Amino acid sequence: MESHSRYSVGDAYKPIKAQTKGKTGPQGTHGEGLGFVFVAAVFAALGGLLFGYGTGVISGALIFIKSQFSLSVFQQELVVSVVLLGVVSGALSGGRLADLFGRRLMLLVTSVIFVVGAVICAAAPSLGALLVGRIVVGLGIGLSCNTVPAYISEVSPPRVRVRMNLM
Repeated sequence: MESHSRYSVGDAYKPIKAQTKGKTGPQGTHGEGLGFVFVAAVFAALGGLLFGYGTGVISGALIFIKSQFSLSVFQQELVVSVVLLGVVSGALSGGRLADLFGRRLMLLVTSVIFVVGAVICAAAPSLGALLVGRIVVGLGIGLSCNTVPAYISEVSPPRVRVRMNLM
């Protein structure tokens, strides 16, 4: 019995050569050297840092928020947990938006969303405004969860892709 396919099962395990415009050496998908890839990965990985910072910093700030807004226990729990509403919506829509608008643009938009959310939280005159700010911060966290690893993978050459994403 003959196979009419151009490819065999073993072809799936063969490495694919990166197309880097005729250049050789460790380069990213856009022809940049590893220096660019490393810097891009460091700045993109700050999204992961913001994820941990955004979820962890509230525990220290809650002491001051509690006294500022005279919050009950339920309201304190709401301030802490409402960020997850933004995270879920950002994570569910982040991949589709990154496909539509590009990873680099989505990283910039995510950064703006983080800043807007932080400003809303810092200037919040009421509990409602604080909750809106926390949801906006959560949206930035959720968007960065999809966009950051995809962007790092796109700009990294195959041989260092995993290491760059583990940053």
